Amino acid sequence: MPNNYYAEITARPSLCRNEDNYGLLVRASAINYYYRFVLACNGTVRAERISGGTRLVLQQPLPSGDVPPGAPGEVRIGVWAVGKEMRLFLNGRFQFSIIDPSFPSGTLGVFVRSAGNTAAVVSFSDLSIQSVDYVPPTTPLP
Repeated sequence: MPNNYYAEITARPSLCRNEDNYGLLVRASAINYYYRFVLACNGTVRAERISGGTRLVLQQPLPSGDVPPGAPGEVRIGVWAVGKEMRLFLNGRFQFSIIDPSFPSGTLGVFVRSAGNTAAVVSFSDLSIQSVDYVPPTTPLP
């Protein structure tokens, strides 16, 4: 897997309510070390870093019209990961960007989490990963 990439996957919640959530694990290097882009079934999206089992919220939950509010639904989740910056896209629309140098590389994964006593069911399909060649802009010195 390249260190700099744009990845997209389609998520289809078929049983999902309230605080149930799902999304992408990015730059995972072990079971307890990764970034997590979280879509909640209440229509919000957030970003977290999991390090040794400790969760740090990098982006507080934001309402998004691109997150299906419950089920059934469908959303195309995209992550542009280059260097220490990661940008989240839902249905091709930019949501937010985070900058964190903790995990510069790793694998991709998906997750589904039920927040209540009932199951949450989300299917994922059509994963695509494209390598990104990116040189950050420079500012000329005076």
